[in-house]
Parts: sequence; C-alpha cells; structure tokens
Amino acid sequence: MKPSPPPYLRFITLRPSSLLGRIALYAAGLIALVAGFLFIGVILIAGALAVVAMLILRWWFKQKSKRGGGTAARSDPTIIEGEYTIIDADARPDDQRRSDER
Repeated sequence: MKPSPPPYLRFITLRPSSLLGRIALYAAGLIALVAGFLFIGVILIAGALAVVAMLILRWWFKQKSKRGGGTAARSDPTIIEGEYTIIDADARPDDQRRSDER
C-alpha cells in the first residue's frame, strides 16, 4: 500500500482518471495559454502605439521650435505671453465701482 502524499501535494499531483477529464484539463490549459499570448500581444501593441505617439509628438515639437513656434518669447526672453480680457471700468455695475473706489 502506497503512502498518501501530504495534503499540500495532493492538489498538485491530482490528475483526472477519465479520458473526458483529461480532455477538459488539456482544453482549459490550452485556453489559458492562448489567452495569455493574446494578453501579452495586446500589451505589446499598446506599448508600440504609445511609443509611436510619443515620437510623433517629439517630431511635432521639433518642427514647431524650428519655425519659431509662433511665439515672441523665443526671440525676446523679457516678453511674457498670455491671454487677457480688457474690462472697461464704465461697463461694470454701479455696486462694483463703488466698492472699488473706497
């Protein structure tokens, strides 16, 4: 009589005894293997697309800097660019003018 394996090995060495059980086990293993390869393939494709996008952005920024970028800040570092809106003092409501004048 063979001694039974320890409980932690019982799950590792347990194999199905029927043909149908073996077919199901091998099919599940094959499905897991294919799914793993597909997952790795998707990750590699996404990484390649990210690298291509970064290279395109790098090229675009280089082209923009060669043309001057449309900004005066490159030629004169004392110029600070920004967007602004001119607000006319006469266009403000009376209550705001009174609080500012105090």
